[in-house]
Amino acid sequence: MYSMCTYFLALQKFQVHEDTAIAYKMQSAEYKNHVSRNKEQRKSVRAGVRTAKETYLDEVRNAGILPDNSVAEM
Repeated sequence: MYSMCTYFLALQKFQVHEDTAIAYKMQSAEYKNHVSRNKEQRKSVRAGVRTAKETYLDEVRNAGILPDNSVAEM
């Protein structure tokens, strides 16, 4: 009886250890995925802002709204 109880306690401790390891692995993968997505999203936003600024400056320049030296400073 004693050895069966010890067996189940050892099994339970092993399962807890395995569950912890799996949870850590999953959380680590999720974090890496999250960071990677954030980097790509920020890169995309920066490119979009840059394109929007260039388009705006072209339109301002073509419309003659501001002097060329003001547009060049932007």
